[in-house]
Amino acid sequence: MKGGWKLNRLHDTYRVQETKIPIVIGITGHRDLLEEYREDLERQVENIFINFISQYLNTPIYLLSPLAEGADRLVAKVFLKLCEENKDFEGRLVVPLPMDREEYMKDFASQISKDEFNDLISRSDDVFSLPAVEKNPLDEQKSRIYQYEQVGEYIARKSHVLIALWDGEKSQNLGGTYKVVQYKLTSQGMSRTYMGGQRGVLDSVDTGPVYHVFTPRQRGNYGNRDLTPFLLKKYPEPQENSDEADEIYNSIFNKMNIYNNDIINNKEEIDKNMKTSIKYVISDREFISLDERLKDILYRYSSADTLALYYQKKHRRHIRSMFMLGFFTVASFLIYDEIWRHYLWLMAYLLLLCVAAGLYFYNENNRQYQIRYLDYRALAEGLRVEFFWKLVGIQDEAADYYLRRQKGELEWIRNAVRMSTSTCSFMKNSNLSIEQRKKNYQLIYERWIKDQESFFSKKVTNDRDFIRMRIDEKIVKLLFTLNIVIICGIFVFAFLRTPLDIDIEIIKNMPISNRSLNLDNIVMFSSGFLLMLMSVLQGYHLKKGVAQNFRRYQKMKDFYLAASKKIFTLVANDDFEALDEVILEVGKEALGENAEWFLIQREQRPEIIM
Repeated sequence: MKGGWKLNRLHDTYRVQETKIPIVIGITGHRDLLEEYREDLERQVENIFINFISQYLNTPIYLLSPLAEGADRLVAKVFLKLCEENKDFEGRLVVPLPMDREEYMKDFASQISKDEFNDLISRSDDVFSLPAVEKNPLDEQKSRIYQYEQVGEYIARKSHVLIALWDGEKSQNLGGTYKVVQYKLTSQGMSRTYMGGQRGVLDSVDTGPVYHVFTPRQRGNYGNRDLTPFLLKKYPEPQENSDEADEIYNSIFNKMNIYNNDIINNKEEIDKNMKTSIKYVISDREFISLDERLKDILYRYSSADTLALYYQKKHRRHIRSMFMLGFFTVASFLIYDEIWRHYLWLMAYLLLLCVAAGLYFYNENNRQYQIRYLDYRALAEGLRVEFFWKLVGIQDEAADYYLRRQKGELEWIRNAVRMSTSTCSFMKNSNLSIEQRKKNYQLIYERWIKDQESFFSKKVTNDRDFIRMRIDEKIVKLLFTLNIVIICGIFVFAFLRTPLDIDIEIIKNMPISNRSLNLDNIVMFSSGFLLMLMSVLQGYHLKKGVAQNFRRYQKMKDFYLAASKKIFTLVANDDFEALDEVILEVGKEALGENAEWFLIQREQRPEIIM
């Protein structure tokens, strides 16, 4: 197909499956394992994996292992064996190397060890080398220690759970097992701006549980102690209670599992809209030339974006149905009470009341359309910013600036953004030619900054919801005026004490009714009906947050207009360093604004207006 990417890959169901968010498990441990305990260690590790696989059936498991001798390889072999034995299990071995592969292999003493390493590399799904620590060139002996320290930080930062094959001794060696465990539990000793993300002093720290498998080592001195390996779960403070901590992390993993299940259940919808969603971010021709890791971010973005739109439609239908039910329920009661006291109106009122209550509880408690729409929209926004940052080699991560102070059920979103881009952190712009860098900056200017400026400008000037709200506001004012007239009429009639009984012959003669129609009943019904209609119109737009969204659109239109002018000038002057700073700030502002909108919208729950 001319001008477009190969559709067979984009529209392949397995490709949609690959957009699921994984649970990432890291490994750290001793190199000098005691062979007599190898089977016990393998059994403990296998049980950990099986527990995750069985509990979160729809979620892939990624293992991060540098494949050093000892613990790294033991865990990798157990993991690969499970992948081979369970064809339905979606497992991936990801290998972050502390340095270039050839340099790394110099630390393996024997040819057998090197062959084993190469064999595991050939069976892995992704291999990449971490960048050299700038202040320590690789030809210095100490530099190797810093490289190992960096890979320990990387694994602790990029994993949900850390498996530690460790004897429990608190060694202070850089890059050692104890240090990596501390990175995971407390972030103590980890670089404050590791991989670029500057945290505020009050921001929450990304930590996680450690599955500590007691592992005796050859150099250990344990006396007469029982050395049989056993599992001990460790949790970050203040989650000292294991049951409470399990509940917290299970909640995070369950959210991910629900999202992945939504991908499975809506794979046809995602497959159908994937190209359109990606095309909103980047054109067909530009997509073809992207690095595969950047394409993976876009694939995940498109799934989150499609699901967000899917649940947004359901959420809006849900709101409309609830308001309509509330309207007809109150209307039927007013007719029964003021106009025609017939048992059919009473039955209609009670029936509609039951349907409204059932709809409310069914959709709110079981479907949670609103929550899923907002969560998936937040995930898509984080991935979109991450994509544009990585396109120009910005090392900061969106997760470092997104929902930083929200823990608990919202934490899964930030984790999902971080884990979805784990292998893109090292795509540096310095490796690109000046022409390619300029092309990427131009792409960001056109496909992000200008597109967002145009989007928010259209929303300010021609937003359908806002126009409809303005029309409804005029209707509400008219209804309010009419209601005042009716109320004044009631007072006038009451003051004159004029008898207003008007018998309607057709109603008098109906056996099912024993009441004559009274004009004051009609007046009361009209007044109540108009008030109800006013409440419905105002409440509907309030629930949709139309006015709040309009103020947001105005603010972001001005922001992107200023950013557009600045970036245009910098691109023309080839000022790449300043461009990186501006694009970083644009991304941070976009994430902050989206987080603010997200938190406000999430507090609004659908309610039936009665």
